[in-house]
Amino acid sequence: MLQKGNANRTLTAIAVFAAQQATGATAFAIFGPQYFQLLVGKHGNTDLLLTAIFGAVKVVACAIFVVFIAERVSRKGILAGGALAMATCQITTALVVKTHPAPEDPHVTSTGIVTIALIYLFVVAYNFSWGPLPWPYVSEIFPARTREAGISIAVATQWAFNFIFSLTTPYMIKTLGWGTFLLWGLFDLVIAGYSWLGLVETQGKSLEEISCPDHIGASTEDTDKSP
Repeated sequence: MLQKGNANRTLTAIAVFAAQQATGATAFAIFGPQYFQLLVGKHGNTDLLLTAIFGAVKVVACAIFVVFIAERVSRKGILAGGALAMATCQITTALVVKTHPAPEDPHVTSTGIVTIALIYLFVVAYNFSWGPLPWPYVSEIFPARTREAGISIAVATQWAFNFIFSLTTPYMIKTLGWGTFLLWGLFDLVIAGYSWLGLVETQGKSLEEISCPDHIGASTEDTDKSP
């Protein structure tokens, strides 16, 4: 997997799934109640209800994308656009929470409603891009003889970064507060730039086209060579 013609593909697969976890969506799904307490405060079971709605929005958005959109859009374009949309939502949320912290009274304010809407827009953008799309993208960049190994490395990367962010997110929330949203937003900006400048388009392309020298840095001879 580190030989000429494969190394760039392997590094791309690692980068794509590391970026998926660095969007902040998985951490938000795991620690939703704590995040929503930053937005609206602690009001009975409001944080749990908002987290449940967050999960439902994820399911619906992902289903709509997979059924109606996935094969009709550019892989590269939707990954870059999705990351940019997530960055906008997260950074805006950080600014709102910084200037209008969650109140102590038992009522959700209009500012809290705005931040909740931003987070739901964030998860829609995620499930229209970085939620489902890394899976087909990574499978498309590898030739048949190395696809299983390549996807295995990618999934191992996903779980490794899932562990890292699951471990660190509670400390981020406790120490950074509103800055947690800003940090995820900055990550998303970097991911948007990487998607646009560092990824190649695979949608609608044959394996031979993706294997050309100007796609993932490999030649057809390299990728077709027997093990």
